[in-house]
Amino acid sequence: MLATQLIPENEFILAQSDKILRNWFGPFAKPISHYQNLLGDLEETITNADYVGIPDVRRIEKELVNIPRGYWGVYFSSTYVSRKRGNPGIIFAGIHSMLFRSKEFLDSLCENAEVNTISCHSKFGQLLRTTFKIPNGTDLVVPGEMGIRQLPKESKDGDHYGAFYALVLDSISRLAPGSVTLIAAGICGKVYADAVRRSGGIGVDIGAMADFFMKVPTREPFTHPEFVRQYAWYDSVGTANSDLLEPDELPSQAAGDRQRDGAERGPDPETLRARGAIENTRGQGGRNRCGGRSSDSTRIEVGLGLRACASTTRSSAVRW
Repeated sequence: MLATQLIPENEFILAQSDKILRNWFGPFAKPISHYQNLLGDLEETITNADYVGIPDVRRIEKELVNIPRGYWGVYFSSTYVSRKRGNPGIIFAGIHSMLFRSKEFLDSLCENAEVNTISCHSKFGQLLRTTFKIPNGTDLVVPGEMGIRQLPKESKDGDHYGAFYALVLDSISRLAPGSVTLIAAGICGKVYADAVRRSGGIGVDIGAMADFFMKVPTREPFTHPEFVRQYAWYDSVGTANSDLLEPDELPSQAAGDRQRDGAERGPDPETLRARGAIENTRGQGGRNRCGGRSSDSTRIEVGLGLRACASTTRSSAVRW
């Protein structure tokens, strides 16, 4: 898509951009001309970002023997960022998987009082905060990548850009300053990271790692035993399409101890028509990876059939 800004009106690049848009937005995809605001936001995001990940030479070489869209995608993303930013702040695009193998990064998550998520998985934030003993957070739930068959149907419900994009940006502006937000929202997610930054927070694009932690193998390496072994601390936490993800069903420690404390289940989600309506529920919580108990739970439902999920934390789960 960014290649259309480098070489406008090129039929090949426009055709490849259309494929990307259809893969992401499915039946809601429109011609590239419809996304000029998104492209402008992406350009501003790249300019403002502290760090921008681009594919390395090995990825480009791999895509040479893959499909044309893959090669031109990684080539133009690298070319675009190099021309727009120069060298400062450019890092390897696969760093999102490395972060969760870093003790320093994991320890820093444990030290946060509030960690938010933006992803297509309604229970990702709940699992993450329970694992890391993070007391508070807000989860913004958006439709995932339509072309990924492994994603469950409920994770691909709706028009991300057309119906969710502006609402998510508005919700980000109300996140607590200084809080961390982990983002897995595709093309739009890059802009969300910049919005978090501008709101005084820390936005980290973790990409498909959210799928991995929910045990949804959307990427080929996720099924490799060696890859999985690198995340042994998260073993058995999370599973796709499971009814056993309420707080009292979660492992108390990801690295061995499976003793569970009971937790009070929150009431079933209701559809709250008034935007911003909040339902508070008290949860006793359970012990988790970093020790200690979690606190209150806050559910939010906002317009357009927004749904919320239970949590042992004082969190807000938002789905439009």
